[in-house]
Amino acid sequence: MINKRMVKWLKELAIALIAAALAAYLVSAQVKAGQLIIGSDSIFHFNRIYEASQQIKTGNYSWFMSVYGFHQSGRIVNAFYGPLFAYLLGLILLAAGSWYRFQLLTSFLVYFFACLGMYRAGRRVGGNRLAALWSGAVYLTVGWLARWDMGSNFSAITALLAPWLMIAIVDLLDLKQEFPVKRLVILIFISLESHMLTALLFSAALLPAAIYRLAKEGKLAWIKLGKAAGICLLLTMNYWLSLVYFGLTNQLLSPEKMSLTGNALRLSQKTTSKLTGLVLNSSTRDQLSRIMFIFFALQILACLLLAVDRTFTGRLNRIFTLSGAGLLYLSSALAPWDKIGQSLPFMASYLQFPARLASLAYAFLLLGAVLTIKQLEDRHLDLQLGAVLAIALALLLFFDLRYLRNQIYTNAVRGYMPGVARSKTTSLGSDNDKDDRLLAEQASKTMDPGLFLKKARKTVPDYLPAGGGDFKQVETAYKQVVLDQHFFKKTTAGQTVQLSWTSKKDGEIRLPLVLYRQSKLTVNGQQVKVKPGAGGLATIMSWKGKNTASLAIEIPFWLQASLCLSLLADLLAALYLLGNWLGKRLQGLVNKELKI
Repeated sequence: MINKRMVKWLKELAIALIAAALAAYLVSAQVKAGQLIIGSDSIFHFNRIYEASQQIKTGNYSWFMSVYGFHQSGRIVNAFYGPLFAYLLGLILLAAGSWYRFQLLTSFLVYFFACLGMYRAGRRVGGNRLAALWSGAVYLTVGWLARWDMGSNFSAITALLAPWLMIAIVDLLDLKQEFPVKRLVILIFISLESHMLTALLFSAALLPAAIYRLAKEGKLAWIKLGKAAGICLLLTMNYWLSLVYFGLTNQLLSPEKMSLTGNALRLSQKTTSKLTGLVLNSSTRDQLSRIMFIFFALQILACLLLAVDRTFTGRLNRIFTLSGAGLLYLSSALAPWDKIGQSLPFMASYLQFPARLASLAYAFLLLGAVLTIKQLEDRHLDLQLGAVLAIALALLLFFDLRYLRNQIYTNAVRGYMPGVARSKTTSLGSDNDKDDRLLAEQASKTMDPGLFLKKARKTVPDYLPAGGGDFKQVETAYKQVVLDQHFFKKTTAGQTVQLSWTSKKDGEIRLPLVLYRQSKLTVNGQQVKVKPGAGGLATIMSWKGKNTASLAIEIPFWLQASLCLSLLADLLAALYLLGNWLGKRLQGLVNKELKI
């Protein structure tokens, strides 16, 4: 005889299998095409992931300097871009073996966990299983989530984690629940160790709910919020302390300024791909299909019509739907982004794409739709009207999934996003022609991930030492010296990068090594002090004949100690969470045996 616990477990298993099937359906488009999709950020992040994977493989760990990736230039990247997540992706790359398999596997995981996350959020607000699962399925088709598959954009991490942000907001607003210290810590820890902008956006989104909770509970809530903040600071100290230290002691280059208006959300146009003949109607990145826009407009209207509902469900619907509507407006070209950019110029470098805000808007609005369905159920929705609504939602899901799969397949057949071939900062081979792209594509399937990175190069000067140069000067210097010089032989020895080269005569030469104030450069056996130019690239005297150079970095003891303390705290926190989870499962089994 099957008890209630078993029935519940089987239902949850069925949900997980459906989420896996949806993820597999989307990924199968790329499998059918059989190619890696090289996106706008792929080469940059692949270097980060390759660096982490090689450190794990060799056991030669270098927290700051890149000694394997980024052309063994000694550049500091992972310490500034979510280090622990880079190591997790490095492990996945080692398991996958090639970039093609890595992209398929991680894309499946992103789709799967995003769908499950949205389902969990739908259930948290009281939605039924079918409505919650529907919201999870539709969520896969909108915003930045698919940009992981097609562009390796880390704004997809914002979309992946946004459902858990929604749950945290509900927990803060629900005064019947304890203050969600653990959930807040886990959410901010994962987001900050993955993508700093995600953590900043989440913190801003949590602020109104946190203020509400503080106003209602006073001192007790302040204590718990302080506890959550303190734990977060300790656990993520390995990231933010390094960024602050190097930012204060070096003139680091800000990310590239982008047109805010040009990267805001717009309605997409239905087109037919000349390459595959498939219909495209995107709702990804900075595009929103008209059908989804109409759906969101109807959700906002339904929320307003149900405004008389004063229950917690009704209030939650208004909070989520109106928050989503506000964020949708802010993410769009309707917002005065030209004026905002003039008043807040840093936004062009650090937000870059207002369309990023749409990831939060979609999560809010889809949960609002789940709450609307719940409100209609509570009002005993007419059977015929309910059938019409169910059919309409099913058709919306069907077309959204098909359009997204068409888009993934088209980009996979091409092998790269359209902008990559036109990019002046991306090089596939020597001249970006068809033969070079074919060689890069072939390299992506080999079990040597480093081979692909030798053929595919991208100039991303973010957070390089400025050395007195502006963005364009640093970008040009990095490309000329680090990417385009091939007569240096580079090797790794411990946490140092070693160069050797042969010169025909004595003279000055620029080394393809990035120097910070903490860098230690040795040339031909002698430690030298030089003033690096744009991009932290140094000019030294080269002898006639064979020359050698090595680059290391000196980190103050207090920073090393802080790093060790933080990583130890991370390990202990992980063991605590695992022990807590196992303890609850064990207690459940004991209670079942004793029939308590």
